[in-house]
Amino acid sequence: MNAVALFLTVGKLRPAETWTLTGWSFVWLFVIGLLQVSLQPVPDLGSADQSAMLGKYFSSLALVVPIGLLSWALPFAAWMRLLTTGRGNGVFPFRLGREEMWAIFVLGAIVLAMWATMAVVLLVGFLLVQLVPALIVLAVVAVPALGIVAIYISIRLTPAAALSAMTHRFAVVDTWRAMDGKVVSVFLAWLVIVVASVVLGLVAMTIGNLVPGLSLAQAMNDMMLGGERPALTSLAPALFVSLAVQLPVTLMSYSVAAYSALAISGRDDAWTQAIEQVEREAAEE
Repeated sequence: MNAVALFLTVGKLRPAETWTLTGWSFVWLFVIGLLQVSLQPVPDLGSADQSAMLGKYFSSLALVVPIGLLSWALPFAAWMRLLTTGRGNGVFPFRLGREEMWAIFVLGAIVLAMWATMAVVLLVGFLLVQLVPALIVLAVVAVPALGIVAIYISIRLTPAAALSAMTHRFAVVDTWRAMDGKVVSVFLAWLVIVVASVVLGLVAMTIGNLVPGLSLAQAMNDMMLGGERPALTSLAPALFVSLAVQLPVTLMSYSVAAYSALAISGRDDAWTQAIEQVEREAAEE
């Protein structure tokens, strides 16, 4: 199976379900995006006490993170259901069932564990540099090394949330073990997604530069530097364009997660055989 283009293959097998889910995914991400912006804390860069300001800012982000997880989990679980089983969920494809709860739980656990680990490592490194300034050279090497380790872990755990949603259990350990020999292929799939994201990001940037008010990056930058949240009515067109341009990348990322979960699950049933048949026919054309 083609990991990056799995959503296109499934679209040939289940066109109605695929288009319905694509449309609802766009609407859902658009509405949740506006909600997140309305709740996004704005830093007071002119504050005299910068430490207190940063502490208040980052603590306020705790309100936005759960919304981000929920906004990701509902379309993610719906796409995993469609991509891995061929099943839609009627006219409105989203629901908050076992698949969604497992996806939220596993993703949250992975993200929190990685953030906590990196925070501890960086804090220890900072304290050591304060005690022994000569260790700053080691810190310069350690920071990029920590980033590489984080990327490796993220790639290795790509199918963890999808597999947990499929099996209704905590499948992180099983995912880690089953990814032996598959890390390189998943890395290459993510590399394709990164390249596509950069290209489409340039397209969105060009549109924003040509048409005033359609640059989401500029709107968010003005919000962070200006200390004022823009009106949602003025932000909506920019968010709409950004989501429309980047939606293929989102579907590609869902495809990689589903493909990886199917690959390590070892399934060989009517659905996986149908996917392989469509891919063979496409290769022969």
